[in-house]
Amino acid sequence: MRVQVCGPNLHDQSKGEFHVHADGCADLRNYGPGKRLGGEEPWALDVSDRLGIVGEVYDWIPGEEAAAYLGEFHFAPCVASLREKAVQVGEYVAIDLDENNRKPAGTFGWGVCRHGHGLQDLPPLSERQARSLAEKLNA
Repeated sequence: MRVQVCGPNLHDQSKGEFHVHADGCADLRNYGPGKRLGGEEPWALDVSDRLGIVGEVYDWIPGEEAAAYLGEFHFAPCVASLREKAVQVGEYVAIDLDENNRKPAGTFGWGVCRHGHGLQDLPPLSERQARSLAEKLNA
């Protein structure tokens, strides 16, 4: 998956020193010098998982230690397929909103996200409902 890594030096680093979005995500327009969220110019990476991003950003860290640095990254819903708690079922993905927002289980529930786009405008769903909806959207 092609992603854009935003940061470091973001104005708000409460979610992480780096923010990761899908290539082409509309949110990217807010990142970079002089823009609302600040930071360095986003840069593109082709990765298959979250640890691949850590390895590219912190290339001096041995692969087996990369997981210790995941907390420095915020993974936006548009890169849900890179999350451990996302269920890939095609173009649309069921995503655990609690995991994505670092909240206790049951806070937000699940949602459905299309690659490169934000969450669908739906109330929180159960995991079963989110998987079912993603499968129907992909049919």
